[in-house]
Amino acid sequence: MNSRKLRVTLGLAFVLAAAGLARADGVFLEARGAYFSPSDVAFREIYGYGVSWGGEISFAVSKRASVWAGGDYFSKLGKLGFTEEETKIRIVPLAAGLKYYFGLGLLRPYVGAGVGYFQYKEANSIGTIEKGALGLVGRAGLLVMLGPAFFIDLQGTLSTCSVQPMEVRANLGGFSFGLGLGFEF
Repeated sequence: MNSRKLRVTLGLAFVLAAAGLARADGVFLEARGAYFSPSDVAFREIYGYGVSWGGEISFAVSKRASVWAGGDYFSKLGKLGFTEEETKIRIVPLAAGLKYYFGLGLLRPYVGAGVGYFQYKEANSIGTIEKGALGLVGRAGLLVMLGPAFFIDLQGTLSTCSVQPMEVRANLGGFSFGLGLGFEF
């Protein structure tokens, strides 16, 4: 990814976040854990599935819509297919987008979409690759309000980010199902 695309992406995320903060009716802050299932078959063969951790902040721009920005962290040890040598991967997707809520009561189902910058690092005996690429993120979930300020967020996320660090093309995205805890202020 060239530096111009990165600057445009980060600039767009900043403008969305600033617009959301300026019009914010409510600010939501959340920490979450999720079970990550990579979509790439070769990725799953080497690293399998695993837990990711993350967080998100969102700003209401209307009663039913909000802008959000967040990040996740996934790290896993695996074994290379041919040599069985240890390899390690770390993926840190940083994303921003829009959410739409279908309900406004104690149960608030929602859908969301955004763009992400997926930073990744893979290290093994062959070498170390550390790069980043743009991808897409889609999300659906259910916010369960536990009172005036606290909530639980049950969510599913589908992401895609195609990279080709060497001769092999891979997708760093996949499906994750998670649980978030947070508060609104």
